Amino acid sequence: MSNSRERPIRILHYVSLAAVGGVEHQFAQFIHHTRQRFDVSHAVVACSKRIHPHLAREIEADAEGIDFEKRLGRWKIPSRPAFLRAAHQRRIAARHRPDVALLWNRMGENWRAVRAVGGSRCIYWDRGSSWLPGEEGAKRRLLDSVGGALANSNASRRMLELRWGYTGEIRLCRNALRPNMVPAESMPRHFPAADVLHIGVAARLESIKGVVLAVHALHALNARGVAAHLHIAGTGAEEATVADLIETLGLGDRVTLHGLVRNMSAFYATVDCLLHLALREPFGAVAVEAMVHGCPVVASNVDGLPEIVVHGECGRVVQPELDLSEYRALGGRIQDLPEYVYDPGTDSIREPRAVAPEAAADAVQALFRDAATYERMSTSGIRRARDVFSYEGHAACVMDAVTRFHRTGRLGG
Repeated sequence: MSNSRERPIRILHYVSLAAVGGVEHQFAQFIHHTRQRFDVSHAVVACSKRIHPHLAREIEADAEGIDFEKRLGRWKIPSRPAFLRAAHQRRIAARHRPDVALLWNRMGENWRAVRAVGGSRCIYWDRGSSWLPGEEGAKRRLLDSVGGALANSNASRRMLELRWGYTGEIRLCRNALRPNMVPAESMPRHFPAADVLHIGVAARLESIKGVVLAVHALHALNARGVAAHLHIAGTGAEEATVADLIETLGLGDRVTLHGLVRNMSAFYATVDCLLHLALREPFGAVAVEAMVHGCPVVASNVDGLPEIVVHGECGRVVQPELDLSEYRALGGRIQDLPEYVYDPGTDSIREPRAVAPEAAADAVQALFRDAATYERMSTSGIRRARDVFSYEGHAACVMDAVTRFHRTGRLGG
């Protein structure tokens, strides 16, 4: 811990903590990790009705103070007249006197924090919100006001620039696996000796994740005479849709729906590769998670996924070429998809597309063409996951950006 300053740098975090998802877990890990290793104090404004019970204890242990954006004690502050919530926000900022305010996602809502703290002390941290439609005026107001932005992938950086026209400074601090998701030892895989390939899917069962495409890809593999079994870890709104498709295609004995899996290390130990055919994926932590467990990955060439999965090195990247009408014909819902995704190949934004199941099947077969290729990809994936996506490097990047911003008004990097 550095002793070069008279007091720790004070960070005030604006973050929604009602659920237990990727952002919430990353937040809890970030304040815990940095509090132990950097000269920093953290305070929290929970932009939600509550802090989820699974996270409350650890956040309370690491935060100097916790306030609620729309609540004072047990009293909910009404939205009208508007000055009540605005005054509450100003009181919070005045009490904590932050050097920097970190605005976690919530691009549309967090402009109120900018108004309370002052844009020159605010950094917007994009973790996928830039893909979401709606609240365009509020989002542009926030981006026009903040002093800088953090992006967890190059795709995130380009969405801010191309979709929202953001011209301010952006520091790229790639996301990373939380330390508790990294096995003590990563063992490279040997070429599968069994006659059946075991293919993993780990995702929320929602249309954006393209799980129906994985089921169709399995069907294509079986039609080619490739013996394969699909293991699906996850729950979500599309569970019934996925189950119905499995039955319709006659794959009931070749797909296992594992539901919510608490021990993902055990899950990865049962599969030979990961198939992740998402239509949108700002980063794709699940791909890093699979790689650190030695699983080569087949992924869509969209958004942040090819920044993780280097084609031919630790897996295969497949170009999505089906339009949304074709995706719907395969069983995917299109109502809740974003208007735009980032296309890394053309460095542009476009309407979402889906990977053709036959192309996904081709990529899976390519992984297992020979033992040397498969084992090389397993070893390379482990090395890349541990070296490029280490949590220590991620946290150090963010803290360097925050410290520079406090001292100079620039994020550096």
